[in-house]
Amino acid sequence: MVNKTRILELLMELGYGTVANFEDLELDGILEWLENEKLAHVEDLRKIAEAMELIEEYKKEQDEHYIKVKCPYCSGTGYIQSDKHKSLCPICHGRSFIWAEKVEW
Repeated sequence: MVNKTRILELLMELGYGTVANFEDLELDGILEWLENEKLAHVEDLRKIAEAMELIEEYKKEQDEHYIKVKCPYCSGTGYIQSDKHKSLCPICHGRSFIWAEKVEW
């Protein structure tokens, strides 16, 4: 059996508001609200990931122990061409380079 109290707790934690009685909920409206919340958070997660990636790249640009190297997987094109379509390189993700750590010989 579904725990109605837990549903109410989750909705309150997510910011839906206070609802005293589960039977008072308009479930279709709540599902629509949850879907919108999910999409908003997906966009936030994308922005967070992009910011983290840019910061990591900046740190490597500043670190003398790293150098940019043409991606060996896509030969620096940033994409892989198959018989059917072109897709981003799974190694460099379309940037055409990867970061490599300098090694002393």
